[in-house]
Amino acid sequence: MTRIIVITVQIVGGIIESTLFFRFIFELFNADRTGLVSSLYDFTQPLVSPFTVIPRITAGGGNVIDFSIIGAMIAYAVAWYLLVELALLIGNSLSKK
Repeated sequence: MTRIIVITVQIVGGIIESTLFFRFIFELFNADRTGLVSSLYDFTQPLVSPFTVIPRITAGGGNVIDFSIIGAMIAYAVAWYLLVELALLIGNSLSKK
């Protein structure tokens, strides 16, 4: 059971980290927000919104380095790591009984 929980958390964490990474790349290269890119922005907006207090840097040509996305990626990576460790800790304590 622990293995299923760990794999599920890793898959969900990987999907979230990947979508945030693509959002960062699209903002960095000033991608046109239509179609798939627009859907990606809509999906990741709730994930990034708690971190919007972190400043962004706008470079020439409309390119943006959004540190709120980087902050979100770090925070969610730590959260997923802690969830996996917690699942393993609980699984190990239950298997010893």
